[in-house]
Amino acid sequence: MPYLHLDLPGRFPVAQKRELAVRLCRLYADVMQTQTWRPNIGIAELGEDNLFHLGPDGLEPIVMVLVEFRAGRPSEYRLSLADGIVDACVEVLGVPRRWVLVEFTPHSGAEIYRDGTIGHPMRAGLFQRRKNTHAGAFCRWTSAILFVRNPGAAVMRPPARGPLRWRRQPVRAR
Repeated sequence: MPYLHLDLPGRFPVAQKRELAVRLCRLYADVMQTQTWRPNIGIAELGEDNLFHLGPDGLEPIVMVLVEFRAGRPSEYRLSLADGIVDACVEVLGVPRRWVLVEFTPHSGAEIYRDGTIGHPMRAGLFQRRKNTHAGAFCRWTSAILFVRNPGAAVMRPPARGPLRWRRQPVRAR
């Protein structure tokens, strides 16, 4: 996560698609205040006469951009990102501005599996892979606090009782 998927109404040179992907990664990282390696870009060329929108003058081709992102981002960030996506598509692909539609889908982050964990590796209360699984085996998941390799590290944990305020606690060695 995040994932930006573009459906294009035609064929474009590889250099243009690569330029667009790099620009969108940098744009996402800048607007959403994250690292440039986090965004993933998918570009599907559906070809001519395969992707339409009913405009005021009849059917017209569109560029459909689906943005899946972690929930909780302010709407101002999404608006700024959408403006940047439209600008990038217009400048790099040469399509009219009215053709570019952007749709956002928020996710909690618990739906993404990356590097052996579900969600962000330092979030408490998410899922962890059990130690007894191996590559090719059926993975089992538990809703325990994430395993942290550094026993001196601190993680966010909910309080045992009282109001739901998160507090930092050192991780005890196992």
